[in-house]
Amino acid sequence: MTSGTDALILAIDAGTSFLKAVAFDREGRIVTRARAPYLNRRPVPDRVEQDPDSWIDLIVATVAELRAGGLDLTRVAGLALGARGANAIFLDAEGRVLAPCWLDRRAAGAAAELARTLGEDQ
Repeated sequence: MTSGTDALILAIDAGTSFLKAVAFDREGRIVTRARAPYLNRRPVPDRVEQDPDSWIDLIVATVAELRAGGLDLTRVAGLALGARGANAIFLDAEGRVLAPCWLDRRAAGAAAELARTLGEDQ
């Protein structure tokens, strides 16, 4: 069990350019950090896709890097998660990813039509 004085918070941020993992002490100082770049696919011009399943692999890789650098995971008393914003990830009934995460504006027309139909705040 971690005592209050040596407890850490592990923050994982699925940002837009890198997946980042950072351990903070009680005073908010960075103890250690790691990051891993996403593999962006560009199947055609103006299209950008990521495989959501790869995000888990990146979390595992960054936490493993922190451990290899000396982070004692038994000191982690809390976990903070952050993400890039509103992305739709389509899953089947078993939770398997059905399509890549689209990071481009291919759905802008459909989104605008929904906003006109449902209102901006929906």
